[in-house]
Amino acid sequence: MQFRSDAAEGFLACCALVEQRVQAVAKEEHLDPEDPRAAGRIRELARSEAEHSTHGLRLVEADRDIGIDHVADYVTRSMLGAGPLQPLLEDQRLEEIMINGPREIFVLRSGSGHLRYPEGFYHEAHLRRIIERLAARSLGNSRALDPSEGIQDISLPDGSRLHLVHPELSATGHMLVNLRRVSYQPHAIDRVVIHELLIMALNEGATIVIAGLPGSGKTTLARRLLSSVDPRSRIVIAEEVAETGVGLANVAHLQTRRARRGASAIDLRTLVTAFLRMAPSIAVVGEIRDKEALPFLLTTTSGIPGLTTIHARDARGALTRLRLLSELNGGAISSGSMSQLIADGIDIVVYQAKVDQSFAITEVALVEDVIHTQGNTNFVTIELDLEHGSLAAPIPHNARLLQRYPGLKRLMSSPTIAELA
Repeated sequence: MQFRSDAAEGFLACCALVEQRVQAVAKEEHLDPEDPRAAGRIRELARSEAEHSTHGLRLVEADRDIGIDHVADYVTRSMLGAGPLQPLLEDQRLEEIMINGPREIFVLRSGSGHLRYPEGFYHEAHLRRIIERLAARSLGNSRALDPSEGIQDISLPDGSRLHLVHPELSATGHMLVNLRRVSYQPHAIDRVVIHELLIMALNEGATIVIAGLPGSGKTTLARRLLSSVDPRSRIVIAEEVAETGVGLANVAHLQTRRARRGASAIDLRTLVTAFLRMAPSIAVVGEIRDKEALPFLLTTTSGIPGLTTIHARDARGALTRLRLLSELNGGAISSGSMSQLIADGIDIVVYQAKVDQSFAITEVALVEDVIHTQGNTNFVTIELDLEHGSLAAPIPHNARLLQRYPGLKRLMSSPTIAELA
């Protein structure tokens, strides 16, 4: 339902009044909104009170019955669920929810771009109450909102990520919220040759870096690949916010911890360093952004396969950025030595981009070696030819990837690729 601005104000004012009355009755009847057994009675009260609030409803809709239903629904969502966010959380096409203030909700929907959402919150306290409710149902150790942290990242049970900027850091004085949904874009992994290659490479022991711009589906691709590897694999994951859920039995999921009274901070570098003692079949770092770069490389060059994501503009840029981050925290290691470490520890760089409102792998680079010329060190890669998500030409038989992991040569005999050879 779309509102004019004045109608929206009248609608929210009416809903606030109805909710206040329902809360009063619920308190008298000792109803706890968090108790599922109270939900039915609260819905009844919301409907009853909405029917009595005729003055506010005239601002909402000419058809009074539709107005009553909408007010009752909003109040019920506010008391039992996620308020105005509830329909958005249930929309499978939605990619991101952005809240700039109580009356400023924007959404990013697949195929539609950024749109302003017509509903809003009553006020700042209402916004905070709903976000606190979502946070209380979160995963990991960041269940309570803590303004002293300034910025918080919280994982929701469905894998969505809640990013909060507390009012103290906001120029408008409002809490700023970004809720990035788990992507439901189909990848058809079992039918697309390039995905078969990536899954097979992980099973054979290769290390893969998934690169792309923010919001390009890197984590979604990582999650889908990991969920398709050999089910006997042990996956160890380290990340700041638990996003990379994997549907396998043997998964150890580590999450960073902020410093708090009586407990020191545990950063991503520390978690990655612990990989070697946890016997992973595949070591996963959710995203490399800082000091965790070098420990990840030391892990993969020790013989443990890895998977991670990184922000970059292309596949080669991912290698350069990985080198830069490693050098910033690598002490006296020379650029040439760091490049060699990366070439030894990384086998495949996948570049994922958003194309026509959906996600697509646009580059796959096989890391071969490094070359030193006139004081510069450059990566040597083989760029695979792609066409509609499939290999458009066979992998060269002398590629290092095939020499390192002979089991991958079986893929070259699959019917799809055999036709190309």
